[in-house]
Amino acid sequence: MFKEIKVKLEEAILGIRIHIDEALAKGDSALVGKLQGIETGLTAHIATLEGEIKALEAILVASISVSPTGITFSMASPAPQSIATTIYPIDASNHGLSFSSQDTSVATVDEKGNVTSVGIGSTQIVVASADGNAKAFVSVSVAA
Repeated sequence: MFKEIKVKLEEAILGIRIHIDEALAKGDSALVGKLQGIETGLTAHIATLEGEIKALEAILVASISVSPTGITFSMASPAPQSIATTIYPIDASNHGLSFSSQDTSVATVDEKGNVTSVGIGSTQIVVASADGNAKAFVSVSVAA
């Protein structure tokens, strides 16, 4: 639908340009100014439509697979652990992910998915797609 509207607007601009040339030939500067204003407005609408078309054509992330789905730490051996991720569909437009901890007093996570224990307790790590369309969770437990 947006593509068809864009084509119609482009056709209208071509028509306006013909009328601008005719008005210029007649020396009607007032009409030229009005037509140029209309042309500018239509050009702005085309730019907006192009953005809408691009957004509609984007392939959104449907799901995120995480491994492991749960991490257990011991304060006696608090070595950081990594979260591996896979985005589906594989050809999603934006593969960006963000990682966050729901309770940073228990565990923190960096931008690469490396989880570090901080204190005893339980929390979840949230893995979110940059397009905001999918999330996955990793349970974290830290024991004494």
